[in-house]
Amino acid sequence: MSQCNNYQPIRFSDLVRQVMCEQDLSKEEALRTVEDFFNVEFGGFEAYKAACESRTGLDSVLDRLVDEAL
Repeated sequence: MSQCNNYQPIRFSDLVRQVMCEQDLSKEEALRTVEDFFNVEFGGFEAYKAACESRTGLDSVLDRLVDEAL
């Protein structure tokens, strides 16, 4: 089972900036990418923040993402 070392939710705008830089996307493309990720994986950004607060919710999503990547 995965365990996150930092349960502080990432700021949405910080993640958009990071995606813009790492994937060489426009701000609009990065915004859509980040929104899509949170909607698919968590049911939205607010649900992601709730998962961070519950900790076990975030750990279960991380486990699933790791399993999918393997």
